[in-house]
Amino acid sequence: MSPSNAPRLAVDVVYVVGTVICLVLGATALFGSNAVMDPDAMLPFTYRERAFLFLCVGAIPMVAACVGVYVVHQIGRKPHHWRKACLVFLPGAICAACALYAVAILLIGMVNMVLFR
Repeated sequence: MSPSNAPRLAVDVVYVVGTVICLVLGATALFGSNAVMDPDAMLPFTYRERAFLFLCVGAIPMVAACVGVYVVHQIGRKPHHWRKACLVFLPGAICAACALYAVAILLIGMVNMVLFR
């Protein structure tokens, strides 16, 4: 392996690991159990809620990995770059959508608390 391939390999490994984690957490968030993991906890989460929370937390690293793959592989210079870019950014978009949804729910709850006391 030449030194020029090391950054490409590192970015690819991070992206593939992030994509697999996103796929597993997405499947758990959609099709997971509604059973409470630890009923005696202060904030009892179900498996679905935990997977959704992990998707939200992983939004920034996943988008960074997507940008890294886009830049390292120079997808913008290849034919059909829009289609390839959409496929590369799909896991990052899923994580970012979960994070945006969580922030929106939080803001709506704050506004309701202030307006409807």
